[in-house]
Amino acid sequence: MTRANGEYSVQEVSDILGVGIDKLRRWDALGVLVARRTEGGHRRYAREVVDALAEAAAARGERSDEAGSAAPLGLLRNPRVVELLVESEERYRTLVESCLDLIWTADPLGRLTFVSGAAESLLGAKPQALIGRSLFDFDLVEGAEANRRLLALLGEYGVVRHRLTALTAADGTERWVGISAELLRDARGGVSGIRGSLRDVTESHRATERMERLSLHDALTGLPNRLSLQRALEDTMGPEETGAVIFIDLDHFRNFNNTVGYREADRVIKAIGGVLRESALDNGGEVFRIGGDTFAVRVHGARRAEAVDVAEALLSRVRHFPLQTGQERRAHRLTASAGIAVYPFQGGDATTLLAATDVALHQAKDLGRNRAAVYSQGGEALKSTTLHALWAKQLHGAIRDGRLVLFVQPVVRLADRTIVHQEVLARLRDPDGKLLLPGQFLDPAESLGMIQQIDLLVVESLIKRLEAPGGSPLKHFVNLSHVSISDPYWTRRLFALLQHAGPVRHRLVFEVSESAALTEVSVTKGFIKDLRQIGCEFSLDDFGSGFTSFQHLRRFDVDFLKLDGCVSRDLAANQSDPVFVKALCDLGCSISKGLIAKSIETPEVAATLSGIGVEYGLGRLFRHPHPIDDADDRGPGELAPSASVLQ
Repeated sequence: MTRANGEYSVQEVSDILGVGIDKLRRWDALGVLVARRTEGGHRRYAREVVDALAEAAAARGERSDEAGSAAPLGLLRNPRVVELLVESEERYRTLVESCLDLIWTADPLGRLTFVSGAAESLLGAKPQALIGRSLFDFDLVEGAEANRRLLALLGEYGVVRHRLTALTAADGTERWVGISAELLRDARGGVSGIRGSLRDVTESHRATERMERLSLHDALTGLPNRLSLQRALEDTMGPEETGAVIFIDLDHFRNFNNTVGYREADRVIKAIGGVLRESALDNGGEVFRIGGDTFAVRVHGARRAEAVDVAEALLSRVRHFPLQTGQERRAHRLTASAGIAVYPFQGGDATTLLAATDVALHQAKDLGRNRAAVYSQGGEALKSTTLHALWAKQLHGAIRDGRLVLFVQPVVRLADRTIVHQEVLARLRDPDGKLLLPGQFLDPAESLGMIQQIDLLVVESLIKRLEAPGGSPLKHFVNLSHVSISDPYWTRRLFALLQHAGPVRHRLVFEVSESAALTEVSVTKGFIKDLRQIGCEFSLDDFGSGFTSFQHLRRFDVDFLKLDGCVSRDLAANQSDPVFVKALCDLGCSISKGLIAKSIETPEVAATLSGIGVEYGLGRLFRHPHPIDDADDRGPGELAPSASVLQ
């Protein structure tokens, strides 16, 4: 009689093998046929080993008593055979117990008859406690494959390999396991039992889940990403379904990023993501992060009017977001633009709908930002997007083909009209040869993230001109975007270029506008300091355009100030009090080494400015902007006759 746990008692082994109990005890002590001791001290022998011995004896025709039990007396009288059998059994037990996988056997009903030592680490229970219990009795984790399904597959095919399921172990922990099993059959083909293995795949499964989550979620904010949005739309869009997608893009966030730094900008993106998620939930929507500073909101079931209301609510939350950065807790104000597309009217599939939403977003930006726009097929939205793409192609081509052209305009001493400096101006020549003015291409270049390339290309081209034989000895003023000087990577490239420029860098004066300089005072001060250390100078452009900034301007150690062009124009139109202009000029002279007036077009304005203390000027009165190759700039001297090259 066999025991349920797959072991024989010492009496049963004695009866089967025809060996006395005392001899079995000696074999156990000598390690010839080893028994397992129960907690009560009783000997138990592995069923597989005893049956193997009995079958080997039966094959040799050696039978025992009339009960028909196999008694391999002749076999067991051969010590070498016994030794080999015992070694085989020991190897089997050692391999099973050292294996990290749980090895198990069960009867035809699935009740465990043997469990290896890995049961304690994998299932949270000692092997003895599992005998007689079904392996498939453990509580299922929600979402795991039903164990009855595993048994059905085993019954149908006779084998199951690497089937993934989840169990709640005896200690309450959740385990993902891979099950392999096969049916055991007797000589008549009936099922005599089941054997298999159980592998703990919890860590690898969770790693796979994490990878899948990362592929569907944004790492910074934890929000679903563009791929998640695509899948959500594919799952819900249908001929009878309605809804809307809204793209939310923060306005001028590249400038903000370059001003406060990437770490602070990331913090803001996370905070904005939380604000949008809360607002979207309040309006029955779901928010996604689909780009650097671009979010999307899906509102299933919404129509046009409802989508517009949701978009306005989202933009309002951004406008009123209390944003402070840096140790000084400086306050900022963010705005955003929104593009809206409604399905199925503006897109019957996810790809078409998202393209329409992107078009609407560009329309909102082209209309002035800080607003929402609904997609309009073939109208202004398509036109603005096409224009955006054309500018990108135009600028990339101009940079690639070397169609950036340098112009200059002389800076003269007002007292005697002598040329003392040159103002550098950039032009782009289109493929047809037409020159594009800065007012035409600088805004598109900034929105496309190409202004830094243009700034650096201007500096590189100017240095080559100054280094060439016969290069001008005059100082040249080069205007830079604040986007450029606030980017540490860009400034490193600039200063590396200047370090290799040699003495010509002493003829360079870099300038930014007053409003740009005050965007981040510490960045501007640091840039000025670094320029001075390598021998360059600094000028503040458009001085006087922001009268509340005077207290900050004193913190800048500048070499030149350029009066905003409106000062000269207002004097010419008698719209400005000369006394007020003189006060402005006195302030400028107190914080700089040179004051320059721009946009001088009449002798009367030139005389007035000179009379109130302005030393230098530039404008069409003296000469129009002209190609740098046509400049009469061999050194300070009398102004050449005006030649109108570009009106």
